[in-house]
Amino acid sequence: MATARIAFRRIVLNLPPGEAPGAALEAAAALARWLDAQLLGLFVENAALYEYARLPFAREIAPGAAWRPLAPERLVDDYVAMAAAAQRRLRAIAERAGVPYEFEILRGDPAESLARAAADDLLALLVPADPLACWAPPREVLAAGQLILPRRLRRASGPVVVVATRPEEPAQAVAARIAAAAGEGLIALEAERDAARALPPEARRTRCAPNAQAAAAALQATRERLIVIPRSVLRASQGPSSAAQGQIRETGGAPSGSKPTAEETALFDWIGLAAERGVPLLVVDGA
Repeated sequence: MATARIAFRRIVLNLPPGEAPGAALEAAAALARWLDAQLLGLFVENAALYEYARLPFAREIAPGAAWRPLAPERLVDDYVAMAAAAQRRLRAIAERAGVPYEFEILRGDPAESLARAAADDLLALLVPADPLACWAPPREVLAAGQLILPRRLRRASGPVVVVATRPEEPAQAVAARIAAAAGEGLIALEAERDAARALPPEARRTRCAPNAQAAAAALQATRERLIVIPRSVLRASQGPSSAAQGQIRETGGAPSGSKPTAEETALFDWIGLAAERGVPLLVVDGA
């Protein structure tokens, strides 16, 4: 049985300006309850936008689709209103879930701010609603554990799925803990025989190559609520799939002028699978 334990002290939830989907926030709060973690909601004011607002030619599209000058004082008021709304939403969801929470407002580069705030914690990120959006988790925070939250979640119940490549992986212990706390079944996608032997005997085991494409085929008849993968699965990737090559852009996860790494493109494949199936994806660091 899995006995290793990773203690996530906090789940750092990135709250972007605008309305965050309630189902995604509730999924993060539920995970915090199962892991005995605190929720930290972060609202990041983009410092570059303040710089832009001070330029004489700065414009914005006003309600009604009319162009108007972008006034710095109006930007401040908008950020204050959006942050207050985000804090109210977080408080309501955390109180319903019965988990402790904090809320912070930061100003700076969004990726750098998230990297500093979540250096030792689990970072929750919302996938954009637009499937054509140029997006990937910022390279600066790829070293942190991540909870990827699609905006459209299909299920609030079902088994927990974990990808298993070695018995000592902490991801298996985390998945077993979540399944037990949620009262759900546990399914292990084993990369090789006995890779999941540390899991409880009642866990269902299926042989499966440790990549998103193989997992999609193995899970066709499954209605899971969460997919858990060890980061080693991403690091072992030899290169990007054609889907990832077509969706990650240099303006997303990779700095300008550089190509996405194999780890980034493998992560995007898993994010695509999670978004298609409408379930959160939990990436766990560890041995």
